[in-house]
Amino acid sequence: MGFDTDRFEDSEISEELICSICTGVLEDPLTTHCDHLFCNECINDWLRHHHTCPIDRCPLRTCMLKRAPRAIRNLINRLKIYCPYRDDGCEQTIRLEQYDQHQLECQYNPDSMIKCKLYCQRLMKRRDLIEHDCINEMSQMIKYQNEQIIDRDEKIRILYQLIIISFSLFLIIYLFLPFTVLIDQFGRLSKFIWNLFCLIG
Repeated sequence: MGFDTDRFEDSEISEELICSICTGVLEDPLTTHCDHLFCNECINDWLRHHHTCPIDRCPLRTCMLKRAPRAIRNLINRLKIYCPYRDDGCEQTIRLEQYDQHQLECQYNPDSMIKCKLYCQRLMKRRDLIEHDCINEMSQMIKYQNEQIIDRDEKIRILYQLIIISFSLFLIIYLFLPFTVLIDQFGRLSKFIWNLFCLIG
């Protein structure tokens, strides 16, 4: 589908650069064996239902289409087009060959990525910046991190208590049981502590 002629700086665009199907400026132009130019998408859509050239009705198949000559493509690429975000405030006109790149980088593109200019410096889509609240997001992040710290401290406290208990039990076993029984009991105790440690995660 071609580009609407109203989007171009020059209001008088040569007819040779206009697609006869969509009446827009040629986009990704293809040429027929009868030397007519059409947008790639337009002529392929046409040929799904017809088997002739839209202009002179000569027999035509998809396999007969060729890329438009370089001279034509260069003329099209040099045309100056308004930024697609003109209504949002962009006043730039760019060459058609730079259109896609400009669209990605344009500061008025609601999907372009920008940094929050306040506190967090987070990278986000321009459209999301309107609802972005740094202070609230940062307080939520701090709250979450505090919860993580409290949880970790609790696990460390439990682990410390387990170590104290296991050491005390080991001393009791060591003092009151023969050596062979001692090794067996210590193995069981180690396994028990390991299972407890796994449970608290």
